[in-house]
Parts: sequence; structure tokens; C-alpha cells
Amino acid sequence: MKFVCLVSSGIDSPVAAYLMARYGDIVVVHADNRPFIDEREMENFRTIIQQLRNCIKKRFTVYIIQHGKILSAIKDSCKENYTCILCKRMILKYASL
Repeated sequence: MKFVCLVSSGIDSPVAAYLMARYGDIVVVHADNRPFIDEREMENFRTIIQQLRNCIKKRFTVYIIQHGKILSAIKDSCKENYTCILCKRMILKYASL
């Protein structure tokens, strides 16, 4: 079985990816939200991926989606309280491609 994991630079999503990898192959998708984030977020993500590779011990693909421009368009054209919902929807759409 193959799982698509939306992984951020936080702790919850990499732990979920690790657990899913125990049951099948994983594909990691990350949304690069620059310019809304700084380079430290990407460094954290790279570190997390390296740690996942060390723990999982099997190959997996990582896709980094340039999401900043889309996020900017969402913020400019929608009510603020819809931003997170529409952002997640776009990331899921990327993952389905």
C-alpha cells in the first residue's frame, strides 16, 4: 500500500508519516510557503526529512510544492477565516496529482 503524507516542519506530520511507513510505502508532500515563512522553516523540514530517512530505512520520494504564490492569492481574494481551509484544499489537490 502507498500513502501520501503531507509533512510540515512541525512534529505531528512526520510522526504520522513514520507510523504510515510501517504499513507501506510513503510519498512526502511539503508546501513551501515562502515568502510567508523564513528559511529556518525549510531548514527544519530538511532536518525532519533526514531524520525520517534515518528512522524508516527505506526509500521514499519527497515533493516540495511552491505554494507561496497560491497562498498569497488565497489571502488576497478570500475572507481570512477561509484561508486555512482553502490552503489545505490546494495542498490536497497537489497531492492527488
